[in-house]
Amino acid sequence: TVDISLDNASLGVLSTSSQNPASSVCVPQGGQDAPFTLTTLSTAGTTVVTGFASNFTKGTVSFTVNLRGATLALDTTSIGQGRAATATLTLANPAPSGGVVFNLSSSLTGIATVSPASVSIASGATTATFQVNGVSPGQAVIQATAAIPGYASQSTAVTVYSPSQTITI
Repeated sequence: TVDISLDNASLGVLSTSSQNPASSVCVPQGGQDAPFTLTTLSTAGTTVVTGFASNFTKGTVSFTVNLRGATLALDTTSIGQGRAATATLTLANPAPSGGVVFNLSSSLTGIATVSPASVSIASGATTATFQVNGVSPGQAVIQATAAIPGYASQSTAVTVYSPSQTITI
């Protein structure tokens, strides 16, 4: 029997086919290893798995857990008052089983609003779009926050111009 431990339990859970969570694995007689699983949780960081058995040298392996990647982009970062921009939320990898919902917000709803208030990315899909609406001149930050753990919040700025202003391109 080999005792196994995780030095940062907030990052994951060790398990075997017979134990969840697991604190040990059994190496069969004549064998050199035994499988276990590290299931990550919602936080990012580094952790070390340690294995120890009497009369053997302790073994360690380090794991780095990263949040799932996503990006938020606007088709234009400047919009006129009363106009809209299209925002695209893109996952680095396909959405997990059951999909993922992102709640959307504006830091200053008197300047810009979002519609709808949340978007769903279906299982296996990678993108969702929504509208950012210009309300009055100024700058606001648009944010997308996942309703499930494991994703970093994404944000981008939008500037709203008065309809009487001219933008030269």
